Amino acid sequence: MLRTASPAALGSLQDYLESLSDGFEALRLAGSNQPDFDEGVIKSIGAFTPYRDEYLSVLGSLVRTPLSEDLVLALKRFFERLIPFLTRPPQLMSWSDHWFDNYGFIIHELFLYTVAVLIKHERFAEVSAFLGDGFYAAALSETGRADPIQPFTVFRHHLPSLAMRNQRLKLGRLSLHADLLKDRVPARGVAFDDLMQADLVLFLRAAAQGEFWWPESLIWSGRKFIPFEIFARGRSQRYLKGLLPMLGASNKDECSMWSIHSSISGERTCCLSGNSTPFR
Repeated sequence: MLRTASPAALGSLQDYLESLSDGFEALRLAGSNQPDFDEGVIKSIGAFTPYRDEYLSVLGSLVRTPLSEDLVLALKRFFERLIPFLTRPPQLMSWSDHWFDNYGFIIHELFLYTVAVLIKHERFAEVSAFLGDGFYAAALSETGRADPIQPFTVFRHHLPSLAMRNQRLKLGRLSLHADLLKDRVPARGVAFDDLMQADLVLFLRAAAQGEFWWPESLIWSGRKFIPFEIFARGRSQRYLKGLLPMLGASNKDECSMWSIHSSISGERTCCLSGNSTPFR
């Protein structure tokens, strides 16, 4: 039904996404400051994998339809319903930020995959619509920490429990978050290059908005020696015309300036993979 983009398909999608978001409460971990709390985080992330893959199957059907604004809006509202899980529930008076790290990873991964799949199918206008105009984050506003409308960077968080795990087990990894993203890529449908490409798009789009998106997966980009696909295809003026609005740019020189600024400020120098800038 989702392949038809009919009113019935929209209703089915909304029902599915509401059901999925409603199930997130079952993932909540009992708060603890014990040194091995990270074990629960890892187990929770693993337990969510079948639901992530089901979501990717639904999304894969969706992108093969003539997407409407309502369908993209349904995705946006789904992620807005997940924002409360990134912070403490109102009734919790004492907490540590790492208690919500399983949610932080799972929601960030879902968000990254959503953008990656849309880009993979060259739905650049839909990516712009999905990322644009901010996300309603009442849960953050109620705690006095943020404006109720947040940029998409609200879905990217530092995860202290993974840093603690790295130290506790003496793993010596640069980023367990990046390792998990790479190790959890499904066998089919989305490649790790697709995730890294999406991470780079989000990095550039955030820069255009004066925000910062830490492109975690791009720690692995040093192993890539050619540009990501959409940036290689961007040498075509026709292709570039559709690509630039997704990046929040009016011309390719703006993207080059963001990249130079980011390198000078030390935020991330390895994000432009393939030993080249995104555009030549």
